[in-house]
Formats: sequence, structure tokens, C-alpha cells
Amino acid sequence: MPKRYDIYNQGHDISVPLTVTLSAYTQYDVVGGLQTVTKALGTAWHGCVLRAISLIDAGVQTNPFKLYIFKRLPSTIANDAAWATAVIADLLKMPPGNKGIDINTGTYETFTTGDEGTVEIATVDELNIGLDLRGGTPSTFYAYLVDQSTYNAVAVDDLTMIYHIWID
Repeated sequence: MPKRYDIYNQGHDISVPLTVTLSAYTQYDVVGGLQTVTKALGTAWHGCVLRAISLIDAGVQTNPFKLYIFKRLPSTIANDAAWATAVIADLLKMPPGNKGIDINTGTYETFTTGDEGTVEIATVDELNIGLDLRGGTPSTFYAYLVDQSTYNAVAVDDLTMIYHIWID
């Protein structure tokens, strides 16, 4: 009898394209607004571990950011609005031990592609982030990318986040 394919207990990649503003952001502004990170597997998954992230920057800006992860839906902070509007109730929705994931200029590597030219890819803590997102919204978690300097996009679709998660 053939073995049944199990969609759980394995890694999945979720790509989230961000739509950004073409004018320069102010330091500590939200870039791209609220990210809803979800993966439809036919039935709801109830937890996952965030193992790695990548940020692809087609505009080659190598800007430092901080990524904040939430297990449950936080208040909406618009694209290009101040992160300072986050409230304590939202911070309580973050996984324990998460103070934000730093994406520094030193985490980027330059790649030349056949279709887009030069792009920058930042990878953070490959398979070692280890944020447990159990006990949150089924099949979904949320994130905000926050500018740490003065990000200035070249095109509205320059940034894409890729999340590598292990689903329970």
C-alpha cells in the first residue's frame, strides 16, 4: 500500500511581494504595510517555526530593516507610516523572545540575473531563527518590515520577502 503524502512536518517557502512608495521613507517607517503570511494546505495548520528569511531587493539599495513577526493579527499600520504607532496589545501578539529580526547591510549579497540585472538578496539566520508561531491565527502569521535608515525604492515592486517555515 502506498504511503500517504504528509503536508505537515516539513518545510515550506512563502513569498510575499511588497508594494512600496517611491519617495524616501523616514527612519522607523513601515515599508510595504502589513504582511499576511499564509500557506493553504487543505486543512488549517496550527503552528509553525520560522526558520529563515530572505529579502530580495531588485533596486539594489541594501537598506537595513527590522522585521517584526506576529502570531495573531496586529493593528494595521499603513505603508510609509511610523512604526511608533504600534501598541502594547500588538506587541503581546509577538512570539516570545522576538524583538525583531535585524536585516543589516552586511547580510546582503549581490547577484546578477538574466532577466532583472543586478539584485541584492539579504538572508538572515538560515534555519536558525527558530521563532515558534504555535498558538496564533491558524495557517497564518503577520509581519511588518520597518526601515532603519531612509529607504528609497527604485520601483514599487523592488522588495519581496521569502519566509521558510516548518509547519506542524
